[in-house]
Amino acid sequence: LCHWHDAAEALARAFWPGPLTIVLPKRDLVPAIVTSGRDSVALRLPQHPLFRQLLAAAGCPLAAPSANPFGYISPTTAQHVKASLDGRIRSILDGGACSIGIESTIVDLRDPTRPKLLRPGAITAAQISETLGLPVQPPPAKSVTASSAAVAPGMLERHYSPATPLVLHDHLPPHTPPQ
Repeated sequence: LCHWHDAAEALARAFWPGPLTIVLPKRDLVPAIVTSGRDSVALRLPQHPLFRQLLAAAGCPLAAPSANPFGYISPTTAQHVKASLDGRIRSILDGGACSIGIESTIVDLRDPTRPKLLRPGAITAAQISETLGLPVQPPPAKSVTASSAAVAPGMLERHYSPATPLVLHDHLPPHTPPQ
């Protein structure tokens, strides 16, 4: 699916399965519709056992959008998905409430010597930096444009617009991959 390298391997071994999405140069076999015509692809190996069963049953990689309309906060339960997408999707895979409740961390490794944090999440920039032995560039400033945000979801300043109050915390417990 992508041009894999040692930096991607190091992060995959440390944090997969888990809430880390890695952006890498794509191979030609990945259809343009999956990447919005970009030359990169965002890959993730989820930790949830039910989704892992779905992947095993499919026997191939799956490309899927988020389970929320653009510009709205991400759902953390099947009931949230149903409330926001009812009538627009045929089925919902219900594996219970999300254990973390925020989106995956997204790191851009298109240049393995210059890792960039595109979206913060449960896996911190410090954990990524420690694993790679390299400094990680912070997420872009809030003045991200729609065209530059296409590298990874959730980068536009107005991407998340919850209808209810939202409380942000400046500390998340570090992610520990399953043994």
